Amino acid sequence: MRSLYQQFEQQGYIIVENLLSPSEVSEYIGKLQQISGLSHQDYDYAWSCANGVSKHPEFWSLIQHPLLVSKVREIFGDSAGYTLHSDLHVHRKGAGWHRDCAHRTYGSGPDWDESQEKYQIARVAIYLQSYEESGSSLVLIPGSHHYEFPLSKWERRFWKYFTKIRNRLKLTLPNQSTQENSPLQSLVRTTPSPYFMQPPTPPVYIKTEPGDCIIFDPRLIHSGSPIYGPKYAIFLTYGINNKHARNHMHYYLYTRTDLDYEKPSPELAQKLKEENLLMEV
Repeated sequence: MRSLYQQFEQQGYIIVENLLSPSEVSEYIGKLQQISGLSHQDYDYAWSCANGVSKHPEFWSLIQHPLLVSKVREIFGDSAGYTLHSDLHVHRKGAGWHRDCAHRTYGSGPDWDESQEKYQIARVAIYLQSYEESGSSLVLIPGSHHYEFPLSKWERRFWKYFTKIRNRLKLTLPNQSTQENSPLQSLVRTTPSPYFMQPPTPPVYIKTEPGDCIIFDPRLIHSGSPIYGPKYAIFLTYGINNKHARNHMHYYLYTRTDLDYEKPSPELAQKLKEENLLMEV
C-alpha cells in the first residue's frame, strides 16, 4: 500500500473523507452565510474572499485542525507550516482549467526547478455540501504537476475562455447532466512520449460529501465543475519552509496585490507560532 507521500507525489492529490464532523460543517456553513450574506437558496449568486481564512478569526481553528495538520505532516514531515494562501467560496462556479502556483506555465519559472529543493506545497480544499445537492466536484488532471505536453496549454486556454463564456451566458451543453460529458474534458497530455498523438490524460472528478477534504499540489491542473445547487468551500495552503514556499507566499503578498493578501495579524501569528505553523516570508 502506498504511503500518503507516495500518493501525493505520484498523482498530485489525496482525499481525506470526513475531515470535519457534521456539527463542524453546520457551524462553518453558518459562518460563510453570515459573512457572504448569501443563503442556501441564493446559489444563482456567488461570493468569494481571498485571504479569507486569515482575515476572519472565526476560521482560524481550521488552520490548526488536528486531523488536517496531521495529514499534511504525514505527507511533508513535522516542519510543514501555513503558507497564508487561503480562500472562502460561497456558490462559486468553476473557473476553467488553471493552476494555483506562482508560476503557472509548465516548465517556466522557479516552481518547476527542483534541482536544489523539492516543491513541497499543498493546497487544501474543504467542501461543506454534498455532490448530490450541488453537482459540485473538484476536477483534477493527475500527473500535471510533473509533466505537460507543450501544445496542451493552447488547448487548455481555449477551454478556459469557453468556460467563462458558458458561465456568463448560462449555457447548457447536450448531455451536460453527466459530468463525464461536461466541457471539462481533458486535452492535457501528462505522459512523455515520442509520439505526437499521445492520448490526453483522463480527468478525475472527485464528488465530495460534507466535510470531505482534498489535498493537492498547487501545480496540478484543476477546475471546479458546473453547479446546480448550493456550494461552500474553504481553501488553505501548507508547505515546507524552503524557497518554493517563500516564493509562493511572496507571489500572493506582493505580486497578486489585486487579491489584498496581508501578513498574518499579531494575534494569528502568535497562534501559528504556538502550533509550529508560522512561516516567515
